[in-house]
Amino acid sequence: DGHAHSDSHDHSCGDPECTDESHGHGDAHAHSDGHADSDSHGDDQECTDESHGHGHSHAESKGHSNSHGSSTTAEDRFGIRSFTYRASRPFHGQRFAAALQQWPESKKDCLMEMLLESSSEPETVAAAQLSPLSRVIRSKGFCWVDTYPSSRMYWSHAGKQMNLEHEGVWWDALTERQEKMLDPLSREEYERSRREEWDNDWGDRRQELVFIGQGLDEAAIREVLGRCLLTEEEMGPYRTKQEKDKAELTKAYLLQQLEES
Repeated sequence: DGHAHSDSHDHSCGDPECTDESHGHGDAHAHSDGHADSDSHGDDQECTDESHGHGHSHAESKGHSNSHGSSTTAEDRFGIRSFTYRASRPFHGQRFAAALQQWPESKKDCLMEMLLESSSEPETVAAAQLSPLSRVIRSKGFCWVDTYPSSRMYWSHAGKQMNLEHEGVWWDALTERQEKMLDPLSREEYERSRREEWDNDWGDRRQELVFIGQGLDEAAIREVLGRCLLTEEEMGPYRTKQEKDKAELTKAYLLQQLEES
């Protein structure tokens, strides 16, 4: 089945300081962050060893935990933070490509060099003025582009490497027969998507991208990507394009079935 929905990327992460919300997932649509925090030291209330971590009862109610150790987070040490960009409209292909072309290519060969780079260096300042995306170290997720209404696009970027490629079709682009032929695992994921992500007009199509970087200007990045989205006026013609594209996929699938029968 040429239109089967598939996820072929390994998103596991072994970095103990990783803040990427999409790491640790066996499936790209999973909502569990895959990270577990442990601060156990027993309930010894009299322990005064500063090297031992002590949990505090108020951590649960205030959404944080305190430790008397000297460890620091990636954000404390390097200014690393992350956020997830979501939108329910497709990117305009040409505007999206233009935004990516403004993304300065990293001149650093490894993550540590990028982290230790001073934000006040002339090259860094110039890059940030050109595009707020210049401070992004890692990004990944799924894109919806108007030029490919049925295709789920996989976005993967790390340092000098940037990839944007087709990764199957959106669940909503499957024919009724394809849907009925899904294997048990795909069926489970399809039904989860129907419950949690479905839109009456656009199905599971959406933007869902995680950005990790040093000194990120989240508002500016959101603004850049927001300008790439189709406008309200552009969504009308796009709807017609999407319906036509799905009809062509259905026809191609039926012809394939006839040839194989």
